[in-house]
Amino acid sequence: MPYSQKRALTAIAACRTEALGGHLEVCDHHCGHFAYTYHSCKNSSCPKRHGADTNRWLTKRDTELLPVPYFHLVFTLPAELRGVVRGNQKVLYGVLFQAAIAALTKLGLDRKYLGG
Repeated sequence: MPYSQKRALTAIAACRTEALGGHLEVCDHHCGHFAYTYHSCKNSSCPKRHGADTNRWLTKRDTELLPVPYFHLVFTLPAELRGVVRGNQKVLYGVLFQAAIAALTKLGLDRKYLGG
């Protein structure tokens, strides 16, 4: 596993725990209520990351979409290859993307499927 992924997993595991510290929130209305809140890891891959940030990002992406139908495509690898690819990500992800591009280009140019 690449160092960057190990670092991200370590940060995510510590997210909103005492490992990252926190701060005390005290009621502004002098009722005496207080709460301790743990700090976020702020890793972009963290599922606990700020929801407002995610919503802002999605809204901005919506403005970039063209008024055409979109399709979501997923390319997967056989389970037998996942370990090899995980150990050689830099090279093999490039190969995987080139294969995906070639397949989509061939499909897109074929009048039988998408009309060329």
